[in-house]
Amino acid sequence: MNEGARLDRFGLAFRCLGWMFLQAPDPETTGVLMGLDARGGWVLDGAEARTRTGLEQLRAARDGWGPDTPAALTADYNRLFVGPGPLLAPPWESAHRGVDRGLFDHHTLAVRAWFARFGMEAPNLGREPDDHLGLELAFLARLCDLGRDDPSGEILRAIRGFLDDHLLAWGPGCLEQVLAGARTLYFRGLANLALGCLDQAAAAFRGEAP
Repeated sequence: MNEGARLDRFGLAFRCLGWMFLQAPDPETTGVLMGLDARGGWVLDGAEARTRTGLEQLRAARDGWGPDTPAALTADYNRLFVGPGPLLAPPWESAHRGVDRGLFDHHTLAVRAWFARFGMEAPNLGREPDDHLGLELAFLARLCDLGRDDPSGEILRAIRGFLDDHLLAWGPGCLEQVLAGARTLYFRGLANLALGCLDQAAAAFRGEAP
């Protein structure tokens, strides 16, 4: 696969996953993932172990093999990411890496600086933490877009740097919390699909086997 095709595929994967973690589930967004077939239809390698499991779980959710009603999906999303009550999988980097697990710490500001360097700003700047899982995935999608026109290699170095310094340092742990806490096949499938994406990104951009 050439560099442009690799960036296109990962850009689509990061953008799709980022959107799914940022938005409360609705028939349109959940239908996009539930409609993927385990033998294909996802932009990355569907044979990779986590990815394959995620696609199979999403297909099972589509086919009614679990309790994935609209109400159950909304309840799962709130229990995991929103509240009320203690969150089972806080979706912010600072909640996982900060000394006191507080939000808006130096991790948030470091992510904000990365965003600003490449022309991105969190939509609710100052009101919600910039270091949301969905926003970090969206930022990697932006870098993949920019990388198509970057013969200097700066963008590829930025992708590696952001993965190393941020998303790979906490994202897998957050997604494992989703797997542990989710009651629906949909959110378990989404978590496995995202874990597979991060495994494949580590291999593709850092030269590490998943």
